Amino acid sequence: MIKSLFRAFETHQVRYLLISGQACVLYGASQFTEDIDFWIQSSNKNVRAFLRAMAQVKAKVYKLTPPMTQVYVLKGHGFHFKVGRDWYVDVMGKPPRVGKFQSARKRARRIVTEWGDLIVAAPEDLVLLKRTNRPADYETISNLVRQRLSEDGNASILRWALSNTFDISDLIEYAIQGAGMLTRWPSRPAVRCLLPLRSGQIRIGEKKVRLAADHLVSEMSELQERGRRYWKPILADLKSLQRGNQLIPEGTPVASLI
Repeated sequence: MIKSLFRAFETHQVRYLLISGQACVLYGASQFTEDIDFWIQSSNKNVRAFLRAMAQVKAKVYKLTPPMTQVYVLKGHGFHFKVGRDWYVDVMGKPPRVGKFQSARKRARRIVTEWGDLIVAAPEDLVLLKRTNRPADYETISNLVRQRLSEDGNASILRWALSNTFDISDLIEYAIQGAGMLTRWPSRPAVRCLLPLRSGQIRIGEKKVRLAADHLVSEMSELQERGRRYWKPILADLKSLQRGNQLIPEGTPVASLI
């Protein structure tokens, strides 16, 4: 069924990026999930193409889905669908914390899978998307960073890794590695409290480690709070639409929306 969905995307020329759980699975940074999340280009033309592709696979609307109009797409709402008996598809046209779709599309990777050749958001964009109010996402971020650094350990990627990991052991390892590579360090507090480092250093004092760990916890808490603040007006919108019976009824065939 999911293979048919991606074929339908090709047929209707849907401009999309695979994001979130399934994208992280493909990078080896997360476990299996039955949810499939997409970032689609937000133009009217592309939204219509997406709906036609979903209709082709007989998708139905799932819960708490507003009308898929430009108003709600550009406000950052999510749209929820069910494909077949077991797959849930979540879609956004304007996800938080990342820039323009076109720029992310240029950074994206084409990955060969059992479902076909998929266009998957780059690890750098997934890391930003995963900075949510869900604590478990920060382990996934660290996994993504670790995977990206294993591909290319140049100074630029190492600096990015130091700016984004939330694993204290990894942070220390990257910092010690950076002592022999970096002339410019991230301004991140968890990194700055580990400095100064010198080339060949193999350990960092326990006091600095505790301080860095505290900074990571504080940063995660702040990002989680930002995530909650981001969703607050969107949830208010949904409640208002629900009160006015303006949400698309659960189980509505997508074909009827076109």
